[in-house]
Amino acid sequence: MNGADTFGPLPDSRLIAKVFARSDMDDVRAVRGSILLDSLAGLLDAHRRLATLPESSDPGRRSATPETVDTEVDSVIGIWNSACRHIAAIDSEAHRLFGQAPPGAIEHPDSLGAVYARLAYLHSRAFDRFVLDGPDGIERRGLGRAYADYDELVRDLVRGVRSLPSLSVTPG
Repeated sequence: MNGADTFGPLPDSRLIAKVFARSDMDDVRAVRGSILLDSLAGLLDAHRRLATLPESSDPGRRSATPETVDTEVDSVIGIWNSACRHIAAIDSEAHRLFGQAPPGAIEHPDSLGAVYARLAYLHSRAFDRFVLDGPDGIERRGLGRAYADYDELVRDLVRGVRSLPSLSVTPG
């Protein structure tokens, strides 16, 4: 994945934005083959699927039947499980790419999967609600700041100044 839109083994924010734009067009075939980019597109898809669920998931609503509540809960759980698989794949690939933290590196509080999940969430808020964002573009500005923070993190990871948290494995 080394190219003009990468920092070493990781994509930069421009490439992430391209992946999200392709996801907007339901055409992520162009990014197939990279665990990180495939999983990133999957995270955006998960956020979009959550956004399309009915807001009627309030268990206190009078018209809800146990069957519709069960279906909605199952949908949320399915989407959540999908997002967790994408986050785990990203974290596993990041661990493979970076291995042990360099001596003296400052550990970042979030895993790369968590960072990508946040970018996918912010993108879905910024562009799925583009008209609602208004002329101030609060959501789009938040995404821009998150992209800048991400690029800074990746530069620090590649230079060995920062490290990602170690993978935690829970007994299953």
